[in-house]
Amino acid sequence: MRRSGLVAHFGFDGKKVGRFFEEIERGQDDANPYHNSMHVSSVLHKMHTLLERTDLARRVAATLTPEGEAECAAEPLVKLACILAAGVHDYQHRGLSNDFLVRTLDDWALRYNDRQVSENHHIAAAFVGLPASPRPHDLDGSRDGPRGAWLHHDGLLRSGVGV
Repeated sequence: MRRSGLVAHFGFDGKKVGRFFEEIERGQDDANPYHNSMHVSSVLHKMHTLLERTDLARRVAATLTPEGEAECAAEPLVKLACILAAGVHDYQHRGLSNDFLVRTLDDWALRYNDRQVSENHHIAAAFVGLPASPRPHDLDGSRDGPRGAWLHHDGLLRSGVGV
């Protein structure tokens, strides 16, 4: 995030961002044959490449920007959402399908009303269940954080986590 300019753009504390991603990495079970830290690193790398070498972020920003407003203002927020979504998309994944979790009445399925069970858990656990890590709104060291850092979990689900 530092090389892409997002840390500076949003005024984030680079050390806090690093700690956040370290906590995310610790939440990956490397005994899981697929949903592990290597998979998350791969997804993050691919997302970073797409964002830096294509006009994907600009195109997405254009679809989110009301007519007449500068779409370039939304581009950093799109990049931030994509990087965060890629980083947390399988946080604490147990290697079980949503269908299995629903059919076995798993606690996650009950908590998330049988809808996008794993995806809802990944995002909620990443941003709520990490007491040692800053939440997205705390990455700049202030209580409120920059306006652009307030990312509602539903927006992240729509941006790719739940696909």
